[in-house]
Amino acid sequence: MGEGSHGSILNGNYATNRVNSRWKATLMKMGAIEGLSIGYRTKDADVIDGIRHLKEIDLWEISVVTFPMEDGSGVDAVKSSVQIMRAAKDGDFAPLKKSVEVALRDAGLPVWLRKAIAARAPEALGDGQRDASASETAKAIKDAFKF
Repeated sequence: MGEGSHGSILNGNYATNRVNSRWKATLMKMGAIEGLSIGYRTKDADVIDGIRHLKEIDLWEISVVTFPMEDGSGVDAVKSSVQIMRAAKDGDFAPLKKSVEVALRDAGLPVWLRKAIAARAPEALGDGQRDASASETAKAIKDAFKF
């Protein structure tokens, strides 16, 4: 867990050894549930202009939910990068587009630009670039968007 320019970032694993866990993991992969909720105890906070600003908390739990309280909280990706690239090689570019959008969001790009670039990501991998190394793929994407 860490912090990015837009808030907390969590990377984790989802245990799938129980039926309910497998069901939730499947729904997350489908994009049917993608919200996150946290349970915490406030250790230190300020109230400024009627708004509580958390300075320190004890995090107790993180849950996958259908409707998160905060619009920006949610699951960005369920697949590993290896799975994303395998899917792209098989012609399924949805996971790649989502990953590109997330990376560009974390870099601070506006929504309209993230979506435009992500939509062109599969094109950048075309014409023999699908088996390229990571640096060649990055160059292909960079060249496609003339950065």
